[in-house]
Amino acid sequence: MTLPQEDQAVSGGQPYWDMLAQQADLVLPHMSVVLPSDEAAHSIESRMIGNQVIAHLRFKDVVAEASGRRANLSGLGKHFKLLWQLAGSVHFEYPDQSLTLNAGEMLISRVSMDYKIETSADADSLLLFFDPSSSSSWQETVHREMARPLPANGAITAAAGGVAALLRHNGSAADSLVADALIDLALSSADAPDEASFGQSLPAEMIRVQLIVAANIAEAGYGPDRLAHDLGLSRRSLYNRLGRLGLTPSDFIRQQRLDLARRQIIRGSDSLTMIALGHGFSDSAHFSHAFKAAYGYSPNVLRKRHAPH
Repeated sequence: MTLPQEDQAVSGGQPYWDMLAQQADLVLPHMSVVLPSDEAAHSIESRMIGNQVIAHLRFKDVVAEASGRRANLSGLGKHFKLLWQLAGSVHFEYPDQSLTLNAGEMLISRVSMDYKIETSADADSLLLFFDPSSSSSWQETVHREMARPLPANGAITAAAGGVAALLRHNGSAADSLVADALIDLALSSADAPDEASFGQSLPAEMIRVQLIVAANIAEAGYGPDRLAHDLGLSRRSLYNRLGRLGLTPSDFIRQQRLDLARRQIIRGSDSLTMIALGHGFSDSAHFSHAFKAAYGYSPNVLRKRHAPH
């Protein structure tokens, strides 16, 4: 499936509706979408990363019908989607249940199902389509937690922010690893709701700092200067802001690398070397040393603790 990299700046008139219909067919090939005939502001932005698809949809008062058969014919038979409701609401009618996803909530849903949706007048949604078969923990979580709204928490909010940042990113070889880490983060919030959420202990103004670090987690050279630039702050202001938490920017970035890597070890099946490189460490030895210094045990010990019995 070939996807547009971003939505086009088209407003009003027949070309506008033709463009929206074409984009809807590309991003949502399993759905039949009925767009209102008024001039309400609708938009679709999308990006493909490996075999995963990210999309940002602003569909106002839209009715759509999904077909499991069309999903299978489109190659989405094994796929699930994570849907973050950024604003407004979406009402779902499944054959055996109905639900409404409200702003701030996340939904895990199988793509190859028959259902109908209706969006509110202010609906704003972020989606990530992925195949969970690459990870046993992903498969367990999606089948257990699908089709029920998950309330907002630090992990869900951080994952949504990271996915939105990936959508705007120009693209790099590490983006697929970042997307995997964000899926891990989102699913961990459903898999272990009683655990402390990623970023839960941080003040609200620090969540944006955390999201920017997460979006650049695979870049080994990402440091204080880049972070200050991305935040629109001077280096001194960044040091002052983090200093109030008793941290330096380097400490903060390193801890976010370790936190996300730790989650992936627990939830995923990638090799420790892949996890190390995907989280900005130069090699597995450097990663293991930093990990043990932070947590008191090695990455290998953590993996054995959480290995299936």
